Amino acid sequence: MKKISQKSFTLLELLVVIAIIAILAGVVIASLSDFRQRAKESKGLQFSQNIRTNLSNELVGEWKFDNVNSPYIDTSDEGINGTPYNNPEQTDDAKVGKALLVNGQRVDMIDVNCKQKLLFPEFTIEAWARASTLGTWNGLLTSKRAASDGFNLQMGTAQNIAMLIGNGTTYTYIRTDWAPSTKTWYHIIATHRSNNLNELYVNGNKEKEGSFAIGYASSFTNNTCVCIGCFYLGGASFNGTIDEVRIYKSALTAKQIKQLYAGGKIKHLVDK
Repeated sequence: MKKISQKSFTLLELLVVIAIIAILAGVVIASLSDFRQRAKESKGLQFSQNIRTNLSNELVGEWKFDNVNSPYIDTSDEGINGTPYNNPEQTDDAKVGKALLVNGQRVDMIDVNCKQKLLFPEFTIEAWARASTLGTWNGLLTSKRAASDGFNLQMGTAQNIAMLIGNGTTYTYIRTDWAPSTKTWYHIIATHRSNNLNELYVNGNKEKEGSFAIGYASSFTNNTCVCIGCFYLGGASFNGTIDEVRIYKSALTAKQIKQLYAGGKIKHLVDK
C-alpha cells in the first residue's frame, strides 16, 4: 500500500495566512462600522425631519444653507430668502449638508412685510453655531436696530452665550454662567412667552430664564427686519459657522427643544 505523504505548513506560510485573515477581518469590521454610522446618520436625519414636520405650523423662517444653487433660500412657507452681503461662504463644516461661514459678512432678510411675517409677541429663535474666534460681542441672529428693541442671539467673551432682549426703552441679557469655546458646535435656542418669560437653552438644556417684555422697532431700514451673522441689523460681527437658523411664532416647550437638539446632533458632530 502506497503511503501518502503530508506536507506541513512552514512558520512563514502560517504567518502569511494569519496576516491575510487579519486584513480581511479588518476590512469587514471597517465596512460594518461604516454601515452602522451611515445607518445612524440616516436615522438621525429622519428623526430631524419628523420633528420639523411636527413643528411646521409654527415655523415662519428657516435657513439651512444646504441648497448649492440657492444657499440663502427660506425653506419655511413664508419664503423670505436671504440677501448676502460681502460674500459669505457656503461650507462643508457640517457633517451632513452645508452651513454658512461668515467673517464680517451677513445675510439680511428683506421683505416689505418682514415684520408681520417674522416678528411675533411669542416666539422661538434657534441656531447652531461654531465660532472660529470669539470677540466681545458676536451676533448670530438679530432683529435689533438698537440695544433697547427686539432680540438677538449672541456668543462672545462679554456675555458668554446669550439672548439680548429689549422692551423699547431698555434691555436685559439672559445668559449662560459659563464661557463658550471656539471650534465647538452649540445648539442655541431662546424663547419668549406672552407672559414675558424668556428662556435660554444650549444643547437641549435650559441655562437661564428671566422676565422681560419685548418691544420691536416701529420701522426697519430697507424692509430688513432680521439678519444672520449680526449683532445689530446691518452690522456683521460673527467669525465662524452658522447653521439651521429658524424662527417660530410660538414659544416651544422644553421637550420640543430637546428633540430639536437630538435631531441636529448627527449633522453637527455632537456625540453627547
